[in-house]
Amino acid sequence: MLPSTGQHRPVANARLQAAQQLQSRSAVPRVQTRRRCSALLAQSSLPCSQSAAMRAQPSVAAAAAKRPQRCVGARAAAADMGGSHSLDLGSSWDMPRRLQKLLKPSKYDAELLHLAVPALAAMMLEPLMNVLSAAFMGHLGTQQLGAVSLASLATSLATYVFSFLVFLTTPRVAAAHANGDRRAVTRLAAVGLWLALGTGLLVAVSLSFSAGAIVHALRPPEPEVYTYAVQYITVRSWGILAAMLGFVASGTYRGVKDTRTPLKAAVAAALTHITLTPLFILGFKWGVAGAALAATISQWVSCVMLLSLMFRRQLLRAADLLAPPRWHEVVPYLWKGAVLALRMVVTFGMIMFASAICVRAGAASQAAFEIIRQVWIISITFFEALNVATQAMAAGFLGRHDRVAAREVLLRSLHLSCCIGLFLGVLLFAARGPLVGLFTKDAAVALLGGAVVPVIALCMPIDAGASIMDGGLIAAGQTNALSVIQVAGSLVQYAVLALFVSRGYNSVAYVWGVLKVLSLVRLGGGYWLHFVSRRSAYLPKGGVASQQQQQHSGVRAAASSGSSNVSSSAGSSIAGQELSSSSSSSSSSRDGSSSSRNSSSDSSSVTSSSSSSS
Repeated sequence: MLPSTGQHRPVANARLQAAQQLQSRSAVPRVQTRRRCSALLAQSSLPCSQSAAMRAQPSVAAAAAKRPQRCVGARAAAADMGGSHSLDLGSSWDMPRRLQKLLKPSKYDAELLHLAVPALAAMMLEPLMNVLSAAFMGHLGTQQLGAVSLASLATSLATYVFSFLVFLTTPRVAAAHANGDRRAVTRLAAVGLWLALGTGLLVAVSLSFSAGAIVHALRPPEPEVYTYAVQYITVRSWGILAAMLGFVASGTYRGVKDTRTPLKAAVAAALTHITLTPLFILGFKWGVAGAALAATISQWVSCVMLLSLMFRRQLLRAADLLAPPRWHEVVPYLWKGAVLALRMVVTFGMIMFASAICVRAGAASQAAFEIIRQVWIISITFFEALNVATQAMAAGFLGRHDRVAAREVLLRSLHLSCCIGLFLGVLLFAARGPLVGLFTKDAAVALLGGAVVPVIALCMPIDAGASIMDGGLIAAGQTNALSVIQVAGSLVQYAVLALFVSRGYNSVAYVWGVLKVLSLVRLGGGYWLHFVSRRSAYLPKGGVASQQQQQHSGVRAAASSGSSNVSSSAGSSIAGQELSSSSSSSSSSRDGSSSSRNSSSDSSSVTSSSSSSS
């Protein structure tokens, strides 16, 4: 080590004095800046480990202080795009607060419940009546129950195919009602009723005269099942016309956000069904034909009540009803209705294919399939009612071109339905034994049914989310996309089920497990169309690209505002310590103020503002 000479001591002393002066100047501002940044970090729920960067010069402190402001701006932009209940998966530390916001009541909950509760009661009555008929048939014998199951699939297919009348009527009426066009509401209802009348008569006559051929195509295992199924279809087919007219009427009431009137009609139909079913089956000994006649009469009671109340509430005028629809009024129904009918034929045909597999496995498998089908229909009614409310509210907002409110309603309904599905799944799994015992006393049927209930319970949240995704597409008028999704899912179902059957896996549990493939496809496809695709009716025009541009603009504005505030605060602190730096601090404050007033401040202006304050 060389000996120290005195010529280097003045330089070292000068450097030491400069360092001490710099430390004395930056000590107080650094402490105050650290406190401000810690408060911002705590407010934005960021980890405070970033505060170590505050040990640098004030310019570095200001640059680091803008990070929480950016995060706040990003969260604000994400909340604006995703609604008040959207989940930000990118910020895992913020999940507890997001969960609290999810569980917190929404401003849309009151109207959703106001629409969903009457719809739930109305929709619950019909499957309950079907359960009542199935219970009577099950106690009469396994062949009767299997025949009703087989015949109900055929009649339900004919009705289900034309249920597009509800899906096409609801968004059109909702848009007209939201704009205050009452005349358009009555005309849309009349056009729908004309279509229902023509198609209903055609289907009823065709189904009644071809009942034997339809049952023979399904290949029932016993001759008794064939005879009972033909009787049921022949009588039940004449209620299809009433069902189609009721579709249009229900769609009209949903469009004007009235779910109480359909509830009244459903109660009247249920009371008729409860009274006539035991009378015809047990009193008159009409058996399967008596059950079909009771269901048909109850449907006509509901239809007549709905139509009469439409006239009374001026939702339908005699002049519009007597005037046949013109071609341009019918074309939208025919075009979109044909696509929806294809979708319903394919999806329901898949259910009939699954039922036919159970029929070939024996009467016990077919009876178990029917029991699980009735339990599943009752279970999904809870979130199908929420789907009805979502359609009415979202279609009204979209009719007024309010995409933000429509998206918030859709997200809130999705969250609520998934919670309901999870609760129902747990309930079904816990009560699977007594639940199956309500339908049958046959040990073989009870064993098969009890093995399928856990599969249904596990997939309940998926069914719930898929239902809301379908409702969002219907409210937006994107029925063609809905058809594409369901047809694709049905084709996948068919391929998987055919593979399972070819390898001998044809039990009821395997069949129902494969049927849940469609629910997964519906949930995934609907979510992509609503929240990712450029064709979404709920995102800003341009889809995700426009959404990200809005987010980046919000982030840049928040970062510029946060940087200017921190810079001006640090400058004022330095001015209190030393008069010589007051001029630079005030200039940086003026720069920060001007940058916050400018709407287009980029990263270069933020950097210059920070360096000026230091």
